Amino acid sequence: MDTYDQRGARGVSLAGDAALAWFARGQCDAFPQTLPLRLHADYSHVHGFLITRIWHTPVRLDLVADPVPDDRLTVIVPVSGVRVLTTQKGRFEIAPGQVVLSRRRQMLSLETSAPSSMITLATDAARLPGLRGIDALMDTTLTADSGLVSVLVSAVNATLKAPQETESNAFAPWRRSLEYMLTAVIDSTLDECSNPLDQPTTSILERALRAIDDRAHDPAFGVAALCEDLHVSSTSLHRAFKNVEMSPGVYLRNVRTGLAVDVLTRQGSPITESMLRMVAPGVGFGTSRSLRRALQANEEGRRLISGTGQHREDGKEALEAHPGSS
Repeated sequence: MDTYDQRGARGVSLAGDAALAWFARGQCDAFPQTLPLRLHADYSHVHGFLITRIWHTPVRLDLVADPVPDDRLTVIVPVSGVRVLTTQKGRFEIAPGQVVLSRRRQMLSLETSAPSSMITLATDAARLPGLRGIDALMDTTLTADSGLVSVLVSAVNATLKAPQETESNAFAPWRRSLEYMLTAVIDSTLDECSNPLDQPTTSILERALRAIDDRAHDPAFGVAALCEDLHVSSTSLHRAFKNVEMSPGVYLRNVRTGLAVDVLTRQGSPITESMLRMVAPGVGFGTSRSLRRALQANEEGRRLISGTGQHREDGKEALEAHPGSS
């Protein structure tokens, strides 16, 4: 990191070999997942205090040995996208709303599978006042207070947009103010929210099941919305659901079918087409046709609708005679 220009730069926009070289200057070997590798960055590195803001296309960054050991505390704050960080303790998935604390010499790689942006800050941990139990927080995924994270991100963005006179009397209090904000973010983290990838499925699965229970009745809620709510990638979500031996989409449909069976059972028989149209939106199905298909795939649901072909409703054939109705 010490090879960076000590005054930093604004509006760096590079692609291809130039982007690879930029990462190499920061002691990183870059392995793009899509070509060409592109990045946009702003950074400042003054008197051992580093702040960066960077957007880049999918890439794996392997950190190489620093010729001068760097024990500064580095804080990674994702702004968009999901990352996998590998350290000496294991592999950790980090998403917006989370932070990771590490010492650079303990980092091994940082990988993204989609265009992503983040800010990083690095400084001497001794300059961060009053931190409690910082060693226990290192190299894990931590959830910080969202308001404090937002303030820190805004402050870094504003700082990197503004001209800096590093030799002026204002530089020291400017640096100190950011370090106090950083301290507040770290102090707000909850170490029980750590999420190492070698055992992530329980926490992700539990949160997913709770979210599905809360929102299954909403027809607009799907797997994509679930990933967004949990700040996880689709791959991580599907990996977590291996424990229940079904996909998130199938589980969500089963929950909705269970809701429908409960409602229809209370309605009594016969189950009419208009009844299905009335019930479907309230239990998460967009149409009566999709509700009917789900019920037919469920043993109790089949029992409920088994008689729908033997009656008429409002002069029309019942559901079995009009399978395409919605």
